Amino acid sequence: MIKYILFDIDGVIITSAGSFSRHFIRLQGLNEDAMQEFFSWAFRQCTTGNADLWEQISMYFEEWWWEWTVDEILDMWFTKDGKLDKEILALVAKLQGQWYRCILASNQERHRARYLLDTLDLRKTFDGYYISSDIWRMKPDRDFYEYIIADLWVPANEIIFIDDSEKNLVEPKNLWIHALFYNDYNSLVSELESFGI
Repeated sequence: MIKYILFDIDGVIITSAGSFSRHFIRLQGLNEDAMQEFFSWAFRQCTTGNADLWEQISMYFEEWWWEWTVDEILDMWFTKDGKLDKEILALVAKLQGQWYRCILASNQERHRARYLLDTLDLRKTFDGYYISSDIWRMKPDRDFYEYIIADLWVPANEIIFIDDSEKNLVEPKNLWIHALFYNDYNSLVSELESFGI
């Protein structure tokens, strides 16, 4: 019997993910490779809790010709990439009304995580959360999912995990979590119905 339904944030709960980096590349006339370098190494360190985003961005001021403070950059970023999918949130409320526990499971660095949880009120909307920078583990690594299974203290087959990235679904399936690829709202509802939800 399903007890927990885990939701990824970017691409599932948030519909505008990634728009800031594209916007900033156009705004600053940056080379995409330079931005990719930041996200593939420095930002990854922040996402695993091994570095601070504020400090990492400060290091790029000269290279990227910043015209704003770090706080202004983060505010623009989080706002630009902060559009909530109201249909999904309504679905979450419906599932909670049926006694399913809805939990966030996402790769996030600490500053944006606090913005999502507190400014956008996702802390109140969901029954709990697993954030990579808090637990020092990130998707798609197996130990991210093993940590969640152990913490929830239920068999893996009583968990559904929803993500919009196929690579993040491999290890959950290997662990017997019911892993669902998120494509659109209607498809998700149909897949949940196949579980009797």
